[in-house]
Amino acid sequence: MRGGKLRHRFTIQRRTVQYDARGHETTVWTNVGTPIYCEVLELSGRELERARQLVAEATVQIKTRRSDVLATDRIKFNNRILQVYSVVNSPTGEEQTILCAEPKTPVG
Repeated sequence: MRGGKLRHRFTIQRRTVQYDARGHETTVWTNVGTPIYCEVLELSGRELERARQLVAEATVQIKTRRSDVLATDRIKFNNRILQVYSVVNSPTGEEQTILCAEPKTPVG
């Protein structure tokens, strides 16, 4: 993967459970690590149809070098929150393609 294409940055956010003083459980999204360089593609046309064969709601494709993104995480990209649906590693294991979408309702 050429470094020149990696002109965007995103932050991985992972769901954690915290307890308040009364012992009530609260779900909080916390940042994991430092921002990661990537290439963000808004899918349309043929790419969108191809991605939707894998994940029905995919609208954004992120290409990056190997990272710690899990399918249960979400991504903060600029002011946008993207829900991760699929993480596909390349055969060499050096690159990742992350399929995600903006949730229609705000994600807690």
